Amino acid sequence: MNQKGIDDFLLGIAEATNALISLKLDEGLKIALRTLTEHLQVTMSGVYVNHLDEAGNLITSLRYYSSIDPNPERIQNNQNIPFPQFHKLYKTLSSGRSFEVIFSQSEGALRKHLELDHTMSVALFPIMVHGKLWGGLSLSDMEVERRWSISEKSLLLSLANSVGAAIEREQLELELEEKVRQRTVELEDSQMRFQLAIEGTQNGIWDWQPKKNEIFWSENMYKNLGYRPGELTDIINGFYDLVHPDDRAEANKRFVAYLEERIPYEMEFRLKKKNGDYHWFKSTCKALWDENGEVVRVVGSHADIHQSKVYTELLAQQEEKFKAVIRDDPNALFLVNKNGKILLHSNRSVDVFGYSAQELSRMNIEDLVPSDKREAHGLNMKEFFEKPYTRSLAEGLELKGRKKNGLLFW
Repeated sequence: MNQKGIDDFLLGIAEATNALISLKLDEGLKIALRTLTEHLQVTMSGVYVNHLDEAGNLITSLRYYSSIDPNPERIQNNQNIPFPQFHKLYKTLSSGRSFEVIFSQSEGALRKHLELDHTMSVALFPIMVHGKLWGGLSLSDMEVERRWSISEKSLLLSLANSVGAAIEREQLELELEEKVRQRTVELEDSQMRFQLAIEGTQNGIWDWQPKKNEIFWSENMYKNLGYRPGELTDIINGFYDLVHPDDRAEANKRFVAYLEERIPYEMEFRLKKKNGDYHWFKSTCKALWDENGEVVRVVGSHADIHQSKVYTELLAQQEEKFKAVIRDDPNALFLVNKNGKILLHSNRSVDVFGYSAQELSRMNIEDLVPSDKREAHGLNMKEFFEKPYTRSLAEGLELKGRKKNGLLFW
């Protein structure tokens, strides 16, 4: 895989993970699958969900999917599939390992299923919920027999684990909702925590009552930092000691601004774990004020965004390296989108064509082509984007460049 392919893969994983962390389950899965299909360049990505038929037999069905070729017949073929037909697949996924198969090496019922779907290769990654196989994340290709590298499969397995965590989170929210419904009066505290949870970013939940000088931390608040419940004894006064020194002042400033001026609070910062490592979290909260405008209660949540943050930083580094290669190229080099808009250019391009860097950034690549060659060049570029492979974009054209002063050159 070339550098662009690596960047696209990492970007796809990062965006899919972020969708699962920050959105409700259904919406997060749809965006995650659409992102995977686009950036990993597969025909279809999907999520299979295990369930029981009327006779109590275990079956699986394609519940969520994104495809560049959404064939209704293929979708129908992947409903209510009996697992006993694919014993090896089920055993592998149940053990927490990925399963990969290509058509030429498949056999038996699995080969028949691939043939019916016109599928050349498929990779499945287990979605485990509370230690049991809930379903699977699938990546299918109808054009080529694709093999995934060990590092790619490791990242995709991690993404499948994020799906499992999102499902567990939603199940917890539903359980909390039921408790609140049954015991509205007795469980007002839990009702407020649940309200925060259904609004989005719950991982660890905290509840502070400043007038009583009391604070509650959920088990996950401790667990995410490597502590046992109750192990941190001075949370109210000592919390900001856990915040990374570079984030501490801003985190405190925003929290105070919310309590005093009611400016909406949302903050990403690093917290120190028990082992000394810093981990990224997204913090949100809601407060209640009395009739005098004094804060009587604040309920908040901390969502673990560390993996997404690491991927984002890695992508930023890769992108900067890529831009530096283009900028420093000794030739007149351009990066354009499929509409011809110049996105990036080498420094040498300024000298060769006579336009300033600001001017080039607002131009289309066709502006640098002689007028009598633009139609042919446009068709050539369209074909290039439809069937990309490494070659000169001007291949087959006797193409000159057009300088700012109108002069043409080879």
